[in-house]
Amino acid sequence: MKLHNLLAIAALALAPAAQALTIDNTAGNLASSLGDAASTTTALIVNGEIDAADLQTICDEMPSLRMLDLSGAKVVAYSGDVLRTSNANADANTLPLFSLAGCKATSITLPSTLSTIDEGALASTSITSITIPASVTSIGLGAFSGSSLTSITLPATVKEIGSHAFAQCKNLATVTWNASVTEVPAATFDGCSALTTVTLPSTIAAIDSAAFKGCTALATLAVPASLKSVGDAAFQGSGLTAFNAADAKNLKSLGAWAFADCVSLTEVVVPDEVSTIGRGVFFEDPALAVFVIPSGVTEIPDLALTGDRALNPDQTWGQSVTTIGDYALKDWDTIKKFYLPGNLAAIGTGAMENWTSIEELYGPNVEPSATGEDVWAGVDQANVKLYVEADLVDAYKAADQWKEFNVQEVSGVNDIKADQKASGITAAFEGTNLEIASVGEPIAQVSVFDTAGRCWTVANPKAQTATMDASKWTLRVYIVTVTLTDGTTATFKLAR
Repeated sequence: MKLHNLLAIAALALAPAAQALTIDNTAGNLASSLGDAASTTTALIVNGEIDAADLQTICDEMPSLRMLDLSGAKVVAYSGDVLRTSNANADANTLPLFSLAGCKATSITLPSTLSTIDEGALASTSITSITIPASVTSIGLGAFSGSSLTSITLPATVKEIGSHAFAQCKNLATVTWNASVTEVPAATFDGCSALTTVTLPSTIAAIDSAAFKGCTALATLAVPASLKSVGDAAFQGSGLTAFNAADAKNLKSLGAWAFADCVSLTEVVVPDEVSTIGRGVFFEDPALAVFVIPSGVTEIPDLALTGDRALNPDQTWGQSVTTIGDYALKDWDTIKKFYLPGNLAAIGTGAMENWTSIEELYGPNVEPSATGEDVWAGVDQANVKLYVEADLVDAYKAADQWKEFNVQEVSGVNDIKADQKASGITAAFEGTNLEIASVGEPIAQVSVFDTAGRCWTVANPKAQTATMDASKWTLRVYIVTVTLTDGTTATFKLAR
């Protein structure tokens, strides 16, 4: 037999046997109770009292430990020598600061009387699942960060969760969230690339910064109606395919970079109550096809929609927008026609850079906007028709960065008659209202659609005239179908 094989056999014969131990402990005495068995013990059950010094022993002196059961133990207060966490004190009923961080145990059962899991207490542990006792009310900053958890349930007794609580848990796939909190704290699931399922409770009012950043497997998320804000980078780089917050009527803001780099995101629906969208909010979301800008939003900030070449502008732009920021619409290289907001006052540097397919541009209804540098860099402006109102043609032909276009007087939008018998029906925008009239039979129904065929509203006036409030309608072009009581119909394509 070869020498190295003999040496290996000898080493195994001399190695201490793995052990499972049950210890009735007095606080501070675990190290002495374990003695030489500390290095070989694979399973440990602790009853009685345990303190921060005992937990340090478990974490630092038990490299073979794989199962730790503290269900029969009570954590008592500690005051003594400075521990490796630089603390000399720890509260009772608290899993102390970083007390088990890095522990190799794959199974840990916590004390049933525990009230707090402190900062980093179980960070970078090898546990794949854990039951948080119903006695726990607080989970600290980074408490489970970097651990091997695959699932977690947050009980309703939890009233406080620190930031980064589960950040970088690369195997975490399922979260059952019953915690009685009003926010998903900053970076709670940052980098949880396996996360597929999380159900937020009806108490959630805020999804804070980077809460789901880098959650590449998270395709769907039911948005609670209680939501009021989405923080900076909240879903940046996530796998979301849609975000529907239509029922969240108190939602006011979407933070900077909130949905940036979401390459699978196709649809975002938010209520009209949203008044602020942040810088880079949808930066480089190439699949985003549906996003209607709320009527209260007046500024499209820098880089907000850069690279979002799948967007249909007829579904996107409202008349409330007065400012388009730097590079906000850069690289929309498939767009052929675009209606600029009617009251546009300022366009930032490179805002429409690389619109290489643009053929027709419909200008604002006001004097030429102030512009940054190279707004239309990469655009063959001489071959792009810029349509403006007759009284604005000369102003646009003389204005820098506008005069390079083929400036023409806008000719208006022709009605499209679906039924020639409907010649007595008229429809037109008058200020903020849509006015419809019939000189013949009464109007039975009016239906308003966008150019993608989605129905915006339906009215049943049963009268010769109908007035519809369009003040919050966010599009430039609509399809209006009017049906009379005798079945006669007319369809109009109207531009505001």
